[in-house]
Amino acid sequence: MRSIMACLTVAVGLVAACGGDTATTGIPTPDSGNGNDGSNNLDGGGNKDGTVSDANNNPDGFVDPDSGNAGDSGLISSSISCGKQTCALPSQSCCVDLGPPLIFVCAGGDAGACGQGLVDLQCASAVDCAGNNVCCLDANIDPAKATCQATCSGKDKALLCDPKANDMKNKCGDAGACGNANIDTWGLTKTYGTCGDPMGPL
Repeated sequence: MRSIMACLTVAVGLVAACGGDTATTGIPTPDSGNGNDGSNNLDGGGNKDGTVSDANNNPDGFVDPDSGNAGDSGLISSSISCGKQTCALPSQSCCVDLGPPLIFVCAGGDAGACGQGLVDLQCASAVDCAGNNVCCLDANIDPAKATCQATCSGKDKALLCDPKANDMKNKCGDAGACGNANIDTWGLTKTYGTCGDPMGPL
């Protein structure tokens, strides 16, 4: 009888011991080091929306083209007065013929559109030109032609200006004040002027 009781005591002890092991060695919890909230979380240091990506690849960071870019013509005006007409720039030129009779006509802006002996105007003063460009009348060619240029110097060239405008708008600078006493020698009427009012070759 004592041997049976001893065996039962040993058996109960073994069961209790085994039960204790099962209770203390369960499945790891989701909050352990390998869970979704650990070091591999997408909201951590490897965030796809991190500041490096935003700073270097921002689509709003491009350089906007210059709004003042006027293209090859250097023009800023889209039209020019031509007698009682208005010519579209740069597709047309204002052709002036002192005559007699005095003639103003809009013609295609390609070279030679105005014909020999006339004056071909693509601008009338620096106001028509973009940036620091000036309206340069070149009488070395036939027809004499006024276009927007970065500079205007040399024989038989003159800066066209508006006799009614101020010096700042005309951009005459060292060339002298705008005048029109000699404008007929440049093939134009007194509506137009030249900086310094020099004698022309026409």
